[in-house]
Amino acid sequence: MKKDKILIVDDEQGIREQLFWALNDVYEVHQAADAREAIAQVQGHNPEVVILDIALSRVENEREGIDLIGRILDIYPSTKIIMATAHSKTENALECLQRGAYDFFSKPVDL
Repeated sequence: MKKDKILIVDDEQGIREQLFWALNDVYEVHQAADAREAIAQVQGHNPEVVILDIALSRVENEREGIDLIGRILDIYPSTKIIMATAHSKTENALECLQRGAYDFFSKPVDL
């Protein structure tokens, strides 16, 4: 049976591994640590779902993940993008949804 594909994009390896082990039985899980890897994975695998960290680095107020929403949707418009962040701010959630994200959750992940 063919599994749906999910891409986890997060600069923290521990988060990627936690989500991989939680989702691997149900999904074909791919991972990326930065925007460049994420675009390559989207182009190569066309995932149905992308879990995308807002900040793909430890730089304060970094928003590379938010900027990546449009790039992913340009490549594969039917992808559902679920944003993740350790710093939940209402304005970030609203902006993500306005840019096309499907949903938003805060870290740490409650599986």
